[in-house]
Amino acid sequence: MKHIKLFLIVLGIFMLVLVGCTDNNTITGPERSAASALTRDETVANIRLIDAPKAAAFPIMTDKATQVGTVSIQNDRNYIYITYMLDKDWTFREENIHVAANINGIPRSREGYPSPHQYAHQSSYSSGVRAHSTLIELSDYDFRIGQDVIIAANFVLENSENSVSRDSAVIAWGGNKTGPGPEWWNVITYTLAEERNPGSSDRRENVIVLDNNDVVIMQ
Repeated sequence: MKHIKLFLIVLGIFMLVLVGCTDNNTITGPERSAASALTRDETVANIRLIDAPKAAAFPIMTDKATQVGTVSIQNDRNYIYITYMLDKDWTFREENIHVAANINGIPRSREGYPSPHQYAHQSSYSSGVRAHSTLIELSDYDFRIGQDVIIAANFVLENSENSVSRDSAVIAWGGNKTGPGPEWWNVITYTLAEERNPGSSDRRENVIVLDNNDVVIMQ
């Protein structure tokens, strides 16, 4: 009988220690949120705008008559959020984005040709991506709410029907206003809007800022 009691006491102590270790691991162990566990490709697939009805939308054009996607833009007092969505069968190879107070702030050659590879925000892809988003930090610029800014959005695209070689790349531009110079290109004029709820943080609770300063807003 004494052996049975001793066994039960030892078993009880063991169970208490086991429970205590489990609790400690629960409290102090590392946590991985669903967002932090996602890869870049998985986050790209979940892009959306923070407040889609308030976003300004502009076409992505491969020439003066052919639209292949949409650029959607919105802002708060800290950032401009630019999201690109391509139509079916189109994917991105490169994005080159530049923001300026006026057209003279967009890099161009002496002859007046646009110079996308001098743009401040650039991304490239080795595999097809149809949707992507870029975060522009307003503290990097001397802009004010209510001001019109110029956004040059240049893209190198691939069509799935013509993706055999790199020579099949198609140049596209976001916007509906023709830029100056000897060749066709488009620009966007965007008015920095007043934030809907100044000081609130709920609009950015699902924002993930990637290492290259891109932004992904989870569904």
